[in-house]
Amino acid sequence: MSSDKVDWDAVHKSNFESAAFWEVHWIAKARDLYESARKLEPALEAVWDSYRERAKNFGARLELDHYNGPYFMLMSFAVENLLKGAAVSRNSLEYKREFRLNEKFPSELKRHDLLKLAALVGLVLAAGEEDLLRRLTRGATWFGRSIFQSRYEPEGSLSR
Repeated sequence: MSSDKVDWDAVHKSNFESAAFWEVHWIAKARDLYESARKLEPALEAVWDSYRERAKNFGARLELDHYNGPYFMLMSFAVENLLKGAAVSRNSLEYKREFRLNEKFPSELKRHDLLKLAALVGLVLAAGEEDLLRRLTRGATWFGRSIFQSRYEPEGSLSR
């Protein structure tokens, strides 16, 4: 047996660097998130159809909306990953150098504010897109929090 031991910290750091600073990984994750969100769209349509029916007929049954928050959260994360992929594409060498020097993830890539990420990559926004990015940022921040899920729980289920 050899006395050589593998430096697993170095291996993990190298694997992380390879994944984090190659845009294809960000884009692939964005695609995964987007495709996951798309699976919720039929349920969202049913909810919105029930709202439209309820507007015409007050006695119509409303579908429970378990999907709106998770859908927009996933879409927000998908957009975030695309923007970070664009940033990595432009700055990969700089990010790698900074990571090797400081052993810290670049602060620019820690952001979740889609407007700031869009500005970082020089995205020119059309009318209404700034508001959309603000709403998606809020969705990513708040729709994943358990406090918002409690409104969907049957009465009394939280008081166990």
